[in-house]
Amino acid sequence: MGCAWSKHDPPKRPLDLVLLGSPKSGKSTIVKQLTYEFKGGFDRQTCEGFAKDVQYNVLRMLGLVLSTGKVEIDPFLKDQSDAVIQMYHKFASEDTWSVEVLMLADHLEEKHEHVDAIVAVSKMQSLRRYVDDHLKTEPARAFLRDAEKIFRPNYVPTKDHILRVRLPEIGSHDYAFELEGGRKLSVHVVDGVRETRKDWMEKVMRCDAVVFVASMADHFPEGPAGQVSPGTGPAGEEKGKGKGRGTRFFSVSPVGAKEESQGLFAQLAVCVRRLREKGRRKTLFLLLNKTDVAHDRLAGAAAAGEGGKGAGGELLEEEIRRVDETLTRAKEEYEAVAGLGEEGDDEGKCHCRSACSLDPGPFLQVFPGMLDLMCEELEEWAGCKPKDKAKAAKVVEAK
Repeated sequence: MGCAWSKHDPPKRPLDLVLLGSPKSGKSTIVKQLTYEFKGGFDRQTCEGFAKDVQYNVLRMLGLVLSTGKVEIDPFLKDQSDAVIQMYHKFASEDTWSVEVLMLADHLEEKHEHVDAIVAVSKMQSLRRYVDDHLKTEPARAFLRDAEKIFRPNYVPTKDHILRVRLPEIGSHDYAFELEGGRKLSVHVVDGVRETRKDWMEKVMRCDAVVFVASMADHFPEGPAGQVSPGTGPAGEEKGKGKGRGTRFFSVSPVGAKEESQGLFAQLAVCVRRLREKGRRKTLFLLLNKTDVAHDRLAGAAAAGEGGKGAGGELLEEEIRRVDETLTRAKEEYEAVAGLGEEGDDEGKCHCRSACSLDPGPFLQVFPGMLDLMCEELEEWAGCKPKDKAKAAKVVEAK
């Protein structure tokens, strides 16, 4: 299995790629998509390894929804709801976790009645209505309808479950892929936080290309109804400092997340520029991820605006227009804060792409083209004389 991702002959050495971005921007989902496409799916061991993470995500989702106080509790499920809330506060109420996944699994092995409580609460109609109305882009939303299957002893996650499951802030990890036709790809994933600055800068110095992953959720810090997600208020503003910040919905970003991401991109741009000035070629991409969040947030605005009056097709056109404008504005903001794309500075422009890493369709339309472009610049670089390498390393404007 696999696909022909390039029209180019395989380079003599692996293509070295860095995925950099703020935590929760979707980097791990991109790696899971690459793993599925390049390795012919997920093997059984990988699937079984994600089972406990999926179960943890279900509890996390239920606890977050119940903690909003906007869901009417079914009187017949009050005891079960109380048990779920207690488990949420014990295991899943912080935005960072690791051993808590295993602790929850051990707890559920001993307390079978708590498994029944989770499954029962997941079926509560008031909770499902709230999720359907307010959390259309929340990855774990799809888990609720499968909760009974997810908590069976022999549960093996599906591809969709593995793509949607969210992991803790994972720091730095390396992956190797062999693609169809013999091309090799090394991928280094780094969370762009203060503690990893030295790590990601070292990887950028050695790589051929950098994909900076930016979450479009950062441009919509409030939910669809103007509701700030738990953990995104004043207590969560100094992101990176408070390990005990409340857990939030993944489709909603903390206050200041956009500015933090833009600041990280500015640091990356300075690093790439200095390397280019020394004649070291680097291809730079800005990947605007989670475009599904932009569509969800702007759908209501399209219907309410002047251009949104009309039939369904006209509403969709207006929504797409607003999303395109938002993506263009996001690209310009990132370039501006990083000092890129200024007039007369052709070497300061970056390739910009947009995608939803959860959706295989758009992802498979975007990422192969990015790899092709990386190879084109790598081959161009390899054919240059040393004195011409600084010119060949320029990052061109996106088409």
